[in-house]
Amino acid sequence: MSQGGAYYIIKRVRDWDFFNRERSELIVVKVAKPHPNITRGYRAPVFKKYSHVSLGELVDLGCVDEKLASLVNVYIREEEFEELMREYIHRCSKDKESLYWRLRNLEWLLEAQVVKPEREKKEYPLSVYYEIPESIYTVVETRAKKDYHLGGPIYVYVFKRKFCIVSLESGVAVYLPMDLDEVSVEASKNLDRGSLDLLGEAVRALDSMLKDIYDGDETLKTVHEVASYTLMLHEMFK
Repeated sequence: MSQGGAYYIIKRVRDWDFFNRERSELIVVKVAKPHPNITRGYRAPVFKKYSHVSLGELVDLGCVDEKLASLVNVYIREEEFEELMREYIHRCSKDKESLYWRLRNLEWLLEAQVVKPEREKKEYPLSVYYEIPESIYTVVETRAKKDYHLGGPIYVYVFKRKFCIVSLESGVAVYLPMDLDEVSVEASKNLDRGSLDLLGEAVRALDSMLKDIYDGDETLKTVHEVASYTLMLHEMFK
C-alpha cells in the first residue's frame, strides 16, 4: 500500500565511475513535495538521500515512448504515478518473472519512506553539489570567519564549528567539523569520488602551505588534521 501524498519525478542524472568516466541514467525519485532544487539537479549523488530506483527497474527502457519521455523532470502525484507505472509494467514486461520483479520494485518505491532532508540530523563529512559553482560564494563566503585559497579553484571557508573545502570548478563543497570526534565513520566511508578527489587535492595543498608561510596557523592545522583523518577513515572502512 502506498503512503499517499508523495510526488515522483523522473530525472536524468550524471554520475562518475571509479575511473572518473561519466555515465548517464534515468532514475525515479520520491519526494514529499515539489522543490526547484530537485528539478534543477542533475548530479546523481544529490539524490542518494531520497528513496529512488532506476527507471529501468520499473519499465523496460526499450518501451519508453514519447508520452513517458515527456514526463522527464515533471512532478507526478502518487495516484497518477502508480497508475502510469502499472500500465507500462503490464504492457512492456516480456515474461511473468520480469512482470513480478517490476511490480515488486514499484511496491517498494510506493511504500518507501518520504525523506525530508531539512529535518535530518547532519553527519559530517557532508557533500553538497552546487549546480552553479559560483553560487558557493553567496552561500558560504558571507558567513565564514576565515577563508584560504589553496590554489587553482580550491578554497577553504572556516566557520565557528565547521569548515568547508570547495571547488569552484566542479561545484563540490565538502563540509567537515572542526572537532575530530564529530567526524562520522559511516559518512566518511560513503564519500563519493568527486568529494574524495577534492579532499585529496586539499590535503596535498595544505601539506605545502603548512611547511611554508602558514606553519604557525592553528586553524589551518586543524583543517588539515580533520581532512586527513576523514580520508584515512574512508580507506580503512570502505
